[in-house]
Amino acid sequence: MSRKSRRTYRVLLSFSHNNKADRNRLSGALRFAALRPDWDVRILDAASSTFSSDCRRTLSNWPVDGFISSEPSHLRNLFPPDQAESIRTAVLDNRTEDGADISIRLNTRELVDSAIALLRRRGFDAIAFLGTSDPLERAWSADVETTFRKAMGRGIPPDRIFRIAARNPISDELVAVADWVSRLPKPCGIFAYSDDLARILLDACRLAKVNVPAQVAILGVDDSPDICETSRPTLSSILPDFEMSGFLAAKLLDGALRSSVRKSHRRTYGIKCITERESTQDQRGAGRIASAVLARIQKQALNADFRLGTLQRELNVSVRLLEIHFKKVMGHSIREEIPRRRLVALKGLLSSTELPVSTIVERCGFRTVSAAHAAFSKATGVSMTAWRHHPPA
Repeated sequence: MSRKSRRTYRVLLSFSHNNKADRNRLSGALRFAALRPDWDVRILDAASSTFSSDCRRTLSNWPVDGFISSEPSHLRNLFPPDQAESIRTAVLDNRTEDGADISIRLNTRELVDSAIALLRRRGFDAIAFLGTSDPLERAWSADVETTFRKAMGRGIPPDRIFRIAARNPISDELVAVADWVSRLPKPCGIFAYSDDLARILLDACRLAKVNVPAQVAILGVDDSPDICETSRPTLSSILPDFEMSGFLAAKLLDGALRSSVRKSHRRTYGIKCITERESTQDQRGAGRIASAVLARIQKQALNADFRLGTLQRELNVSVRLLEIHFKKVMGHSIREEIPRRRLVALKGLLSSTELPVSTIVERCGFRTVSAAHAAFSKATGVSMTAWRHHPPA
């Protein structure tokens, strides 16, 4: 008896390989593709100088069914209009969706709330925002700025917002930013739209003779190690879950490819983690101890054997003193922080993988599936199965 042939879905991924966020998006999409044996995937480096010739080689005799990219204009450039119309598309973090079947965007409210919460925990009543008017970034920067204004309330003073005019010489901009920083109330926490801007802000603080983090704390976005780890002081940064966005885009595209009904899907994704470095850390007293505790929790919380006693032995500080200092800085206890980290990891793996629940539970530091079920239901109000099948938008 002949076996019915299975359809193959040809999916083209077009991302810039020299962009960290795009590499992570690509990684997420490929991670999903690895779960689908009927996906035939090809990749284009959108930043390559040989993009045109690569396109010809990649697409020759290979009709495309699905397309995932952070730049929807590539679809128009690669295919004639009648062919482009038939291709199911997923667009990530781009304001020009051009009728894409699937659009995935960063949840700017979660980003802003996380930034403000961190700076508040560090004791800053005055919080400012540094954005940009760069033509390539100003629309997204404006979105984050608008969200920041709403989160801070209508009474936020106008001098708490500053936009770098990207077309001016960098030396002129440094002077302008230094002047802005010098006029801010001290101490002040500053949330920068990106790590690139945070690096400029550090230079401006040196120019203005403003100490970081004693007078001004700085928090960036993207967590680019080449920027954050080499800055002096090192930069704290928020990492959006770019890999999750790529995985989610591929997952939704897979559903669209298998459906005869064409529908639009709009989803958001959140942040993956916040890496605190010297630019937001109080190196004295409670801040120093809380930072040391957080660093160890970030590395070890998913180990089921990790306990408060572990921290006590490593830091040579009593559990009671650890809890007092941690709660003073963070606003909640270490006993709450450890399961919270495990729940964040649990949500991420449920949404971004198809691993068995038992495997996920073990990887996230829970000793039993029933314990994980109870903690998850209490925190989210839904079961792990419901979360996996219908993740929040």
